[in-house]
Amino acid sequence: MNLTSFKQMVQTFGANPKRWETENMEEASRFAATPAAEAVLAVEQNLDEKLDLFSVPFCDNLNQRLFSAIMNETGRKYFFFFIRQATWISLLFMIGGFYLGWHGSQQKMLNTENYFSAMFDVTIY
Repeated sequence: MNLTSFKQMVQTFGANPKRWETENMEEASRFAATPAAEAVLAVEQNLDEKLDLFSVPFCDNLNQRLFSAIMNETGRKYFFFFIRQATWISLLFMIGGFYLGWHGSQQKMLNTENYFSAMFDVTIY
C-alpha cells in the first residue's frame, strides 16, 4: 500500500479503522503507523469530527414522497409518449385485427367442403 491509495481510502471511508472497507486490512493498519499516514489520519479525523456535528433533519415520510414524485414523473413521461404515439398504436392494432379476422376466415374456408368440388369430384357415368 502506498500513500496515495491510503489517502484515497481514508478520504473515502473516514479516519476510523472500523469503517475501512479494504481487502488487505493488515497492510492498511501497518501503513497507518507511518508518520506520513498519521498526518493524513489527523487531517481526516478533524474533518470527521466536524462532519459528526451535523445531524440529518427530520422529514416525515420522506421516502414515500420521493417515491411518489418519481412515479408521477415517469408516469407523466409515459402518458405523453402514449398520447404522441396513440394514432400509430391504434392503426397497428386495427391492421392486426383485420389480419387475424382474415386469417380466421381463410382457416374456415380450408376446413369446409366446397359445393362445386363436391359435386364434380364424383362422376357417375
